[in-house]
Amino acid sequence: GNLSVGETGLVISVSVLSSAFLQKICGSLADRFDKYLLIAGGSMILAIALILVPGFHGLWAYLLFALLMGIGGGISVPAMYALVTITGREVGQGAAMGTINMFMSIGMILSPLVCGVCMDQMGISSAFSISAIIVLLATPVFISKSSLFLHSSGNT
Repeated sequence: GNLSVGETGLVISVSVLSSAFLQKICGSLADRFDKYLLIAGGSMILAIALILVPGFHGLWAYLLFALLMGIGGGISVPAMYALVTITGREVGQGAAMGTINMFMSIGMILSPLVCGVCMDQMGISSAFSISAIIVLLATPVFISKSSLFLHSSGNT
């Protein structure tokens, strides 16, 4: 359903605030636990939220979407930046931050273009479905790099 301007602002605020609140907590988790699994877990939550969007109607449904997006980002982003920091020790902090920001910028450019074409060709729901598929396809990469997976398969 259509949301008013105020309701839209509330939805965005819930997403941003939940992510911001969780990033502090999950930053501490990223210092103690497997960063790759945290990224994979956060990504799975993001994918679930994206898959559910086409069926959502009304403010409460969109608030749930915003909360899920905030939780997914709140879990995965601190772990991602922790990995960037670790990589920065080897390649240089500036190079590591420049690289992650470059890829994030490329994503910010490509995502609206790809989703816009999908929406034009297949409808608005396709943008959410395709975004979820992309996240789901990337998630196994993080799982495969986790220490849990590496230890269980005998690799070190």
